[in-house]
Amino acid sequence: MIDLTNGRIDSLDIVNSPMSDTYHSWSSSGRWFVFASKRDDGLYGKLYFAHVSADGKVSKPFLLPQKSPSFYNDNLKSFNVPDLGKRPVSFSPADVATALH
Repeated sequence: MIDLTNGRIDSLDIVNSPMSDTYHSWSSSGRWFVFASKRDDGLYGKLYFAHVSADGKVSKPFLLPQKSPSFYNDNLKSFNVPDLGKRPVSFSPADVATALH
């Protein structure tokens, strides 16, 4: 991350992992970002969030909490392209299926 006021680069060691961290998406305020990471098991992408404080400090990423504590152990699907959009998606899964056929 680059501080545009002074050109300093922060490699965000607190955020990065040796596993696959991909598809970073920023909130419209620039204070949050989400990304898919395989840092837990190397197999399935899970959503991690990190916060950027007013002074530019980035928090340690946290895994998106789920209702069931065993959700991630039981789930065999990856979260691939997270998005912090401000508006609801204007199409349904059925619309996607129709477009693909």
